[in-house]
Amino acid sequence: MKQSIIRRTLIVKSSLVVALLVSGCTSFVGGARVYDFANNPVDEVPGLVGSRTGDSYVLYVHGMGNTPEDFHAELLSKAESILGATVSPSLASVPDCAVSDYCRYVRLPEEVHLRGEGLDCTVQDDCKLKDFGELRVYEVSGGNRRVFFYTYFWNAVAGKLQKQYKVTDTKIADGPVWLNALVKDHVVNYGFSDAALYLGPFGAAMRQGLESAICLMLSDAIGRAKDTSMPNGTEPCELSTLANPDDLETISSLSVGFAAKSLGSRYLFDALSPLDQVTAIQGAVVEQGDGFSTDPSSDGIEKAIRAINVKRSLLQSASNVFMLANQLPLLGLGQIQVNSLQQQRRRDFAYCQFVLNRPDTECRTSVFQVQGGVIAQQVQQQDLAGFVTLARAGERLTIVAFHDPNDLLGYKAGLHLTESAEEAFDVVEVSNRNAPVWLFSFAWPPDTHAREDKRQTASRIIWCGGDVTQSGKIEPLDCAARAP
Repeated sequence: MKQSIIRRTLIVKSSLVVALLVSGCTSFVGGARVYDFANNPVDEVPGLVGSRTGDSYVLYVHGMGNTPEDFHAELLSKAESILGATVSPSLASVPDCAVSDYCRYVRLPEEVHLRGEGLDCTVQDDCKLKDFGELRVYEVSGGNRRVFFYTYFWNAVAGKLQKQYKVTDTKIADGPVWLNALVKDHVVNYGFSDAALYLGPFGAAMRQGLESAICLMLSDAIGRAKDTSMPNGTEPCELSTLANPDDLETISSLSVGFAAKSLGSRYLFDALSPLDQVTAIQGAVVEQGDGFSTDPSSDGIEKAIRAINVKRSLLQSASNVFMLANQLPLLGLGQIQVNSLQQQRRRDFAYCQFVLNRPDTECRTSVFQVQGGVIAQQVQQQDLAGFVTLARAGERLTIVAFHDPNDLLGYKAGLHLTESAEEAFDVVEVSNRNAPVWLFSFAWPPDTHAREDKRQTASRIIWCGGDVTQSGKIEPLDCAARAP
C-alpha cells in the first residue's frame, strides 16, 4: 500500500515537472525561414547532391569544439535513407589511418616546430608536426550515381594543444558553479580556444593541412577520371603539383560540393581563397619608382601562382558550399592586415596581377589610386574579392548559410558578403532553430550551435535541397525520386 502511494506521488510530481517544462518551451526546434542576400524570399535551396548523376565529390570539415573523429556519422547515416544509397565502408566503426585504405594522414608540405606559453616541449616530438588532420573517404552509391564523401578531421592535433591549457582551469580549488562550468567547457575551453588557435600564427599551418586534404581529394578525382593511380597520402600533396593544363581541365569538369561547420566555415573559405598564396607572392614584388617588378627566382612564387590556378579551376567545378553555423563575419576580424604603405602596395600589386589577372599597367594604376576604379575597389577587399574572382569563371556557385538566430557563435553570411559577390555566386540564408526556447528567453547554447546534421529535415535539405513555399517554409525534396 505504502509503495503504491509512493509510486502515485512520483508519477504526479513527474507529470507536473514535464508539464512545467512543456509550458515553458515557447519555441520548438525547426521553423526554418529562407531568404537571399538582401533578405528577400527565395524559391528554392540547392542540395549537395540533388538530382545529379554520375560521380560527385563532397568535402566535409568540422568546426570548433571537442569534436569526435566520427563527426560525419550523423549526416552520412541519413544519406542511406534520404538518397536510397549504401555507404561504404560501414559507419559502425571509424577507419583507422594506420591500417585502413579509407583513411590517410594529411602530411604538411614541411615539418613545423611549435613554441608557446604553456607548451611542454621537453619531449621534442610533442612540439613537432609532420601532418595535420586525417582525411577519410566514404562511397555513397545508389542507382546511377556515386558520391565520394570526404571528411577532414583536424581536432586531434588542436585538442592535444588545448588540453595543456585547459588543465590549469581544473586545478582551481574554488571553481565556478556547475552550469557556468558546463557552458565554459563547451563554449570557451573547446570552442573559443579553436578560434584563438586559428587566428594566431598556427592558422597558417591549419590552412596548409586543409589545402593538402583538398589536394588529396582532387588527386583521387583526377585518378578516377584518367583511370590512373594517384598519391596515397604518404607524401605531402600540394595543390601546385596539379596545375598542368590536363589536370586543370579535369578539375574544372568535376562535380564538387563543400560543407563546413562553425569555425570550419571560415577555415574552408580561407583555404579556397588565395590568402596565403598572395602573401607568398608579395615578398617577391619589388617597387621601382611608380612601377613594380617580380623576382622570378624568389622561393615559392611559382608554386603560389600554380596553386592559385588550381583553386580557380576547383571553384569552377563547385556547385555549392554549405556553411552550418556560419562564422565568416566574426572570424573575418582576424584577417584584417596591418602593412606599411610599401608592403601594402606590393601586396595589392601581387593580388591584382596574379589573382585578378589584370595587365601590369592596370594594376600599377589601381595600386597607386587609393580611390576610384573597379580594380582598385576589388583590391581593397582582397580575401572576399579573391574568392569571388576565382569563383566567377565557373557556373554560378551557391553558398547556403545555416544559422540558429539564438546561436551565440553563428552569424548571417549576408552581413559579411558584400553586394559585389552577387556577380559570382548566390547566398541563401537559412534561419532555423536547432534548440527549443524556454520562457521566451533562453536556448541552451551548445545545442543551438551547428546541429543541422542531427535534424532529419535539415539533413534532407543539405543532401537534396528544398522548395520554398509562399509561406516561407521549406519543403525538402526527394533525392531518390528525382534521380533519373
